[in-house]
Parts: sequence; C-alpha cells; structure tokens
Amino acid sequence: MVRWVLLGIMLLVASCASYTTLAPPPGAPTLAGKEKATVAESSGVRMVVNGHWSGQPSNLPDLVTPVRVTLENHSGAPLTVRYDDFALRTSGFVARALPPFEIQRPGAEGGAGWPYFGFGVGAYSGPFYWGWDPWPGFGWWGSGYYPGYYGSYYLAEPLPTRDMLKKALPEGVLEDGGQVSGYVYFQRVQASEGTLVQLSLDLLNAQDKSSVGWIGVPLVVKEG
Repeated sequence: MVRWVLLGIMLLVASCASYTTLAPPPGAPTLAGKEKATVAESSGVRMVVNGHWSGQPSNLPDLVTPVRVTLENHSGAPLTVRYDDFALRTSGFVARALPPFEIQRPGAEGGAGWPYFGFGVGAYSGPFYWGWDPWPGFGWWGSGYYPGYYGSYYLAEPLPTRDMLKKALPEGVLEDGGQVSGYVYFQRVQASEGTLVQLSLDLLNAQDKSSVGWIGVPLVVKEG
C-alpha cells in the first residue's frame, strides 16, 4: 500500500516533471492527418494506436502509460477484447493492461466515450457501461491484473477519474465487421527517450477461444 501512496504523491508533483508518452517510430505507417497514430494489420484485424492522452488528470502519463486503441475486426470471427490480452514490451520489460474499474467508486459509470459498432460488453465491464449491449453467453474473465495499482490516495478527483472511465476501452466481444475504440492503461513505461516499445494483442475467437492470430504495433518513447 505504501507503494501506491508514493505513486499518488509522485502524480501530485508531476507538473514539474516531463511526461513519458509513446509515439510512432520514424518510418512507421501513420494515418493521414493523424501523425501521432500508427497502424498495423494482421489476420484481418486492424489496430490503430495513439499514445497521446487528452483528459483529466492531464499529467496521467506520469503515473501510468495510457494508449488509445481502435480495433476493426474483419477476421471472419467474433473476437474477445480483454485487458489481459494486451501487452507493452521493451527489452526486459513486459506490462499487462490495468483494469480501470478495479477501484470503482460508488456511483461512477463508464460510457461510450468513442464511436463503436458491432460490440458487446462482457460481464466484467457490463455493470459500468450503461447503454452498451451485453454479448450473450460471455461471462466473467479471470485475468492477471495488478491488484490496487491505482491505490487509495486522493487527488482533486480520485483515480480512476471520470475521464479515465469514460474513455477506457471496455472488455467484451468485437463482432466481425465491428469497431471499438478506447484507452488502455498500462504500468508506466520507465525508459529513456528513443526506446522502442511494442504494443501487442493476442487475437482470440470469442466462440471457441481458439487463436485467430497476433498483432503488434511498434512505438517509441518520447519525453514531453
């Protein structure tokens, strides 16, 4: 618990420090008009990644590493979307995604912070995402989360903030032809500027849990 309190103190004083974000490396494919986003395709799945955070707290990248992900599914099968299937990898470092609802505040709600279609939330996320359709037959998932990572400390608004919840990528099932977007939060990447990082996602068939493939997006550490 002391570790989480210290993280809160670090965030309080972070306005005096530089932020660590993830950006497309030189030569990586980007989207027209969206130079901060890079894209990769594999097994009929397209993943667009943007490491820029826009929300509250503005200095969130000093505590965790937020990454906005857009998934488009044209694999021919419904795919699971689970935090535990995402990973950030550098040399000697692997971080799994942090669930934004682990320290859910009473009465707080998530929501469709980004456009989506062909997507149904799982039981883990469903109670927090009013207005989203549940995916039938899909229940609770057990994942290797980081218990209490956000801690119980308080800033002007307790973490996770409303922006973090609203903009988070929900867990669920992405139907063939569907699209969903949202932020995925990771352990803070502590690496020097220019360090190469890979965001990866294991692609699993939601019906029989078989592997559909794997997709990876190269990124580079930037200090702002």
